Amino acid sequence: MNQTVDILDKSYSIKNTEQLEIFNINGEIPKGIFELENLRILKLRGSGLYGPIPIEIKKLENLNHIDFSFNKLSGFIPKELFDLRKLSSLNLKSNYLNGPIPEQIGELKNISHLDLSINKLEGSLPDSICNLDKIWYIDLTKNSLTGDISEKLFEFVSRKRLPLNNIVKGNRFSMNMS
Repeated sequence: MNQTVDILDKSYSIKNTEQLEIFNINGEIPKGIFELENLRILKLRGSGLYGPIPIEIKKLENLNHIDFSFNKLSGFIPKELFDLRKLSSLNLKSNYLNGPIPEQIGELKNISHLDLSINKLEGSLPDSICNLDKIWYIDLTKNSLTGDISEKLFEFVSRKRLPLNNIVKGNRFSMNMS
């Protein structure tokens, strides 16, 4: 028997739902989503979502694409997000997320697209970001990130041919080239 979960007045198969795209929803991220064990693509962009990203996100081990951009999500980026080892695209652009970028970001070995721009992220950039070997797009602009841009980061950015502007613009980094 195929079990289902109701999310915003619609039923989804717990086993067979691999893609979920919902637009124009308000409130917190619906808890039922975290029961969709084979979900690979989760797009909840451009809605009125608010509150934190729930730590239950770690249950969605098969996720390879998250798009929560253009919402009103707030709080810290949960370190549980970085337990999602299959993740190749993470878009949290244009929310109210704050706090530091967790050191665990370097665990996302398959990430190729990372957009954390236009939030309220603060603190320094973890060196572990240089472990993102498959990255081809990164945008951290328009946050409140501070600290030194390390030589390791410069080497990483030039090796990956990433625009440094996508990291420093709209932040408060200092260049420390010793």
